[in-house]
Amino acid sequence: MSRIALAVALSVGAAATALAADVPAPPPSPVYVPVPPSLYDWTGIYFGANLGAGWSSGNFSDTAGNAFTTTSNSQFLGGGQLARFSEIAMEKINGARSRTGHRRG
Repeated sequence: MSRIALAVALSVGAAATALAADVPAPPPSPVYVPVPPSLYDWTGIYFGANLGAGWSSGNFSDTAGNAFTTTSNSQFLGGGQLARFSEIAMEKINGARSRTGHRRG
C-alpha cells in the first residue's frame, strides 16, 4: 500500500511540475519615470484693469395695479488690480494684492 501511495504522490508532483512549465513569465516591473519640473512659475508682478457701463429705464407694475416709473440711469464702472506673488516649492504661493474700483453716474 505504501508503494502505491508513493507512486501516486510522485505522479502528482511530476504532473504539477510539468504544468508549471506552461505558466507565462510575470510581466516586467514598471520603469520609474521622474516627474518633470513645472513649465510655469507663478512668481511675478501682475496688473489688470476693468471697465464697464450700465444703464436702466423702465416702467413696472404689480398685480394690485400699482405702477412704478423709474428714471433713466446710466453709470460708468472702472477699476484695477495689482499683485505680487512668489512661488515656493511648486505648491505654495505667497504674495499680496490690491484692488480698487470707482463708480460714476
